[in-house]
Amino acid sequence: MHSPVRSATLLAEPDRPLEVDSSEPGTLRIRVPTHPPTPHAAVIKLAYEGPLKADRFEPTIRPAADGSFDLSGSRARTTGALLYVVSEDAIQYWTGKDSAEWTVETGGPGDYSLELVLSCDAGQHGTPIEVKAGASTLTGTVPDTGGRPNYRTLRLGRATLPAGRATVRLATTADPPGTAMNLRRVRLVPVP
Repeated sequence: MHSPVRSATLLAEPDRPLEVDSSEPGTLRIRVPTHPPTPHAAVIKLAYEGPLKADRFEPTIRPAADGSFDLSGSRARTTGALLYVVSEDAIQYWTGKDSAEWTVETGGPGDYSLELVLSCDAGQHGTPIEVKAGASTLTGTVPDTGGRPNYRTLRLGRATLPAGRATVRLATTADPPGTAMNLRRVRLVPVP
């Protein structure tokens, strides 16, 4: 960020400013209350001096020691009205216009089994989804998981990734009757 922060507040407590420290270059520290004002996710509102100026940030995810990739919700770039819920480590409230994207860095070309760890609200299953990983496109539908707290693994198939950087993009391809799913992670597991 190149724009100085003027103030920080919790959305639930707009009249209570939070302490902001930006004395270290490239770092912004915000002191939050020990006890949140609500039992739900706390949202921090930042106000900037003048127009917001920031460099484009694309975190690159490297494989684990076993060659697999764990693409968690906290590391995704999202579009649409998606909400990352920290307490559940999941991207929630998917509709028909939402997507999540990750950039991975492979050591060389390879084939991977692509898996999604997800859940859906009771009666909300069946939404079509599409994952593009490198040049591969895999499709499927959100399964019935028995309700939001019941995460299960959906294996979509085999994807081929090139050497170097590749993008993995998950999207819903039709409007669900409510919310399509809650995504905890995408896993890419190398296959021989």
